[in-house]
Amino acid sequence: MSRVDRAPLHLLQRALQAIKEGRARTDVELARVLGVGLEEARLVVAALRGSGLLREVYASCASPCEACPFKSSCVLREQRLRLYVAAERGGSAGREG
Repeated sequence: MSRVDRAPLHLLQRALQAIKEGRARTDVELARVLGVGLEEARLVVAALRGSGLLREVYASCASPCEACPFKSSCVLREQRLRLYVAAERGGSAGREG
């Protein structure tokens, strides 16, 4: 049995509900909402992605950095922030971005 398979069903259900409701979009937020550690939240994300219930998307910005009033504090410039959304019914668990 893999580490992903050990995620309890109730935790998977709570995680998916939190993501659908917009209470969690990242693994850090999910850990906080579920009251678990970051590693366990990442296992839950992996299990949901593996079952096709969750998609990974990347945050991006449509505004050119030079014209953006938030350029001095922007985290998107230095890293690609991973966000998670519930997959459409019958959709794939792939990446977008």
